[in-house]
Amino acid sequence: FRRLFESNIIGAMIADYDGRITHANDAILDIIGFTRDDSSLRWDELTPPEWRPLDEQKLIQLRTEGIASPWEKEYFHKSGRRIPILIGAAQLDAESESCIAFIIDLTDRKEAEEEIGRLNGRLDQASRLSVMGEMVAGLAHEVHQPLAVIANYANGAARRLKQKKATVRELDQHLRDIAAESMR
Repeated sequence: FRRLFESNIIGAMIADYDGRITHANDAILDIIGFTRDDSSLRWDELTPPEWRPLDEQKLIQLRTEGIASPWEKEYFHKSGRRIPILIGAAQLDAESESCIAFIIDLTDRKEAEEEIGRLNGRLDQASRLSVMGEMVAGLAHEVHQPLAVIANYANGAARRLKQKKATVRELDQHLRDIAAESMR
């Protein structure tokens, strides 16, 4: 057990239910930025206030079941910044009010989740732009068709007038066609 604790594979500490940390391995000290020389580390003081009600629930679970299933929360780093962590705890023995807790730093995972969120946002925006582009292309096609017909009727009528081959009746029909296409 001692070798596992000191292996620093994962952050680990032994603490009492009142908040005092009696032993901490190097991995947890690295996570929170403290050293062994820092006096009286307390897990309750490392915890931001909004996480304390969840800690209270987990203490009840620890006392009644002997184990507190893992939960996410934050600890304060020595610098004051917040560190997202995953923590789980187990009672050391039935008589003591001490437990061992294992802690994993979730900073990299949280940053990756945020980056995925940003990329998904950019992907959604690109998708919306693509749809808008398709809509604009379709709209341009729908507008182009009647305009092309109007231009053809107008050019044809102007050509026939220039060649003096158009009757008033034919010009009237061309103007009616142009008006109908413009309404379309």
